[in-house]
Amino acid sequence: MTHEDGFCYVTHLKGLSDEWLQGAQKMNAQHHTRHDHRFEFGFVAGTLIGAGLAIWFAPRLASELRERVIASATDVGTRAADRYRQVRSSGAAVTSAVVETA
Repeated sequence: MTHEDGFCYVTHLKGLSDEWLQGAQKMNAQHHTRHDHRFEFGFVAGTLIGAGLAIWFAPRLASELRERVIASATDVGTRAADRYRQVRSSGAAVTSAVVETA
């Protein structure tokens, strides 16, 4: 049977007293009321804790990322300069060989 608050309650069971049924209905209503507040509290607390951790770790992560990007760019620049020197020296060797044969 549905009560006006929208919850279903058992009202007719053999061997159970009316007092027990009223107690069960009261506990059922209290459980649903408490559960709703617990969820909201947990949701808000989780959001605040997550935001706090993100703010706490973000500056460290940003500086580490910046250092990695700088190190990577420096490494790429060094490799490009080394490759340019290799190509330049091999180009000079080819030019010398062509001039000698001509």
